[in-house]
Amino acid sequence: MTPARLASIEAEMDSAGLREVYDALIQHGNSPNMAAMLAAQKAPGSWNTDADFCRKEHDRMRSMSSSHVDEITKIARSSGINTTGKTYNGQLGKYNDPAAWVSCKDDVKQTAIRKGLDIDGVVKVNGYKGPEKKTRLASDIVDRIEREKRSQDRKLDEKCRTSDNTRKELRRSIVSKHGSKK
Repeated sequence: MTPARLASIEAEMDSAGLREVYDALIQHGNSPNMAAMLAAQKAPGSWNTDADFCRKEHDRMRSMSSSHVDEITKIARSSGINTTGKTYNGQLGKYNDPAAWVSCKDDVKQTAIRKGLDIDGVVKVNGYKGPEKKTRLASDIVDRIEREKRSQDRKLDEKCRTSDNTRKELRRSIVSKHGSKK
């Protein structure tokens, strides 16, 4: 075990108020990891649970000044939001947005997906922007056909050079004629 990992475990036991229990378990021959698990009564894989998320979120709200919490809950309640048992998550919206007031990890996930947000933290979401649109006709094919048509018709070529709308319409007609049907 690295000294940094040992220091991290000891700091965690200090902050949880379990250092004496931890030290006693070490003296009885337990490894630092096992002693930490026994002292905390928590398995190593239980750190990213919904209960852990809620505890951290409520701790974060408690760390704010009470006047600030009162102010934001007042704004939310005036918008008709029931804030009981919920915490405010600024990544998800303004104080008066019901989706920004969450009670669990799933609320964060659902809101992020609905709003197309990318979130990287305790909750990880890659914003879903809908199904990828299929290209009706590859751009290199559209470019080739456009070049052929413009080289065969000097007036069309001149119009396309002077007007973006004419060129866009030409490309749109090429896709309509040669591309896959919707």
